[in-house]
Parts: sequence; C-alpha cells; structure tokens
Amino acid sequence: MSATLASISTLADRVMLQLPGCPYPLAMEALRQVTRDLCRRTGIWTEDVEVEGEADTLEYELDVPTGAVLVAIGVLKNDDGDAIDKSGVSVRPPTTLVFANDPGANDYTVAMICQPSGDTVPDWLLTAEQDTLIAGAVAVRKRDGAKPWSAQDWPVWQAAWDDRLYQLRVRSQGNFAGLYDTALQGVRVL
Repeated sequence: MSATLASISTLADRVMLQLPGCPYPLAMEALRQVTRDLCRRTGIWTEDVEVEGEADTLEYELDVPTGAVLVAIGVLKNDDGDAIDKSGVSVRPPTTLVFANDPGANDYTVAMICQPSGDTVPDWLLTAEQDTLIAGAVAVRKRDGAKPWSAQDWPVWQAAWDDRLYQLRVRSQGNFAGLYDTALQGVRVL
C-alpha cells in the first residue's frame, strides 16, 4: 500500500491554460473537488487490506494508505477469495470495520475505496487520469458566472467529464457490489 504519490498541482497550469484569467487558487480548488469526486464516484483508487479475524472480535482498524481517506468499502472477500455478503458489516468512520456477528478466526481481504486527504494521489492515478481531471476542473470553473473564464461551452467540458466517470464506473463495477459509503455521517449503502 505504499504507492508513490504525486501532486495534482502539476495539472493547475493546464487547467488555467483553458481558463484565461482564472487564478491558481481557484484552479486548485476545482482540481481538488474533481479528484475527490473521481475517486468517490468511480472507485478508481482501491486498496486491498488484509484483516486477520479473531474469535470474539467484532471491530478491526483498517490500515488506510498515506495521503488517503477511506470513503467506502467495496468487495469483502474471505480467505478463500470468495466475495461475502456484507449485510452484517459496516464502517465506523474514519477507519473501523465492524462486524455485527462474530466473524470467527477467519481472514478477510477488504477493498477500500479511497480519496485524497490533500493534494496528492498515487502517481499512477495522476498519469492515467490527468485529462479527466483537467476536463472536470475546467467544467467546474467554466460554470462560474460572470467571470472572465466562464463560458457557454461548459456543457462540452461537463459531458467529457461525465462520460469518463461513466466509463470508469462501469470498468470498476466489481468494486461496487454492496458498496458502503462512509463519507458522511455514519454509513450508507449505495
């Protein structure tokens, strides 16, 4: 789980190139927003963590990667690699996996859906999705009313962003089986 991290700030100049007059802080704000949205809505940043079950233990702390916040639990697998029903499993924010019933002395693999806690993401994500992040950030800023960089063509940028999110969501559908979202108060099933 020790991926090399890269800063989304490296994309700010490319965002500002599409938005003449847009200041750096607003470009970064948009990049942060769309990066969190990309991770949350697609599950692209998924980290597997091993949980060693113990009899009579219902709660386990998950080891969330550096620079990440746990937003959801994707697939939960037993030690045979089979996906298990998560109806009796929840997450207590920020990182506690809770079983309603004693899981026994079984081992589990938990697919954690992560989002950045700051301005860094795994370098592979920044490399693979830089155009997606730029399109999303430009769409966000082009919707700013009465600003020099706002424009009527924002739906084109929004469509590019939405299309890519859809493609990524379909590709990662396996991670969304019974997804638990922990981003808000408590846990909710998506």
